[in-house]
Amino acid sequence: VAAKAGAVLDINSLGVAEMRARGIAAERLPLGYIPEWDAWGGRVEAGHAADLIFLGGYTERRGRVLAECAPYLEGRRATIKLTETGLPHLSDSEGFLAGERKWRKLAEANLLLNIHRSAAPYTEWHRFLGAQLNGCVVVTEHCVGSEPLVAGEHYISADYWQLPAVLGGLLDDPERIETIRRAAYEFVREKMPTKQIGRAACRERV
Repeated sequence: VAAKAGAVLDINSLGVAEMRARGIAAERLPLGYIPEWDAWGGRVEAGHAADLIFLGGYTERRGRVLAECAPYLEGRRATIKLTETGLPHLSDSEGFLAGERKWRKLAEANLLLNIHRSAAPYTEWHRFLGAQLNGCVVVTEHCVGSEPLVAGEHYISADYWQLPAVLGGLLDDPERIETIRRAAYEFVREKMPTKQIGRAACRERV
């Protein structure tokens, strides 16, 4: 299908590289600040009812890390939504969060745990930005193509098997959570406006 298209855009640099390797002239279209995703608004008084949230389809790879996180979540509040990806989901499905329901749930959590579906180290842009625009700090295994976001400043990155311990350490450091939360939100709002990014991508395409 992509080979027959007049233009091919991908939000992920790994996707662009793979399509180019197959002879398709793909271009990257970065995501940025999307006002409709921002249910938090950077409010200082907004509380975070949950310590951790995980949203994603179940794979054994993800299940292993979630199991290893259990000791660090004892006595804490966590929301874990494991979605069956082989079935279609409606916007009001109980086991699947989308749109406003998803943004509100992210705005209630301190941390979002991101585990790649496979060993491919792609950046889950929709998951990163959805969390960051709602004051939820992303804790992810290492990924590529996350620029202009900076690991350690706008999100936390760790090796696959280090994720549980890193998560536990961050949960014990609320001041660092607050610092990263503010830095990520302000950076995406000020440095990654969607209109500006879209215009730049169009100029590159021309």
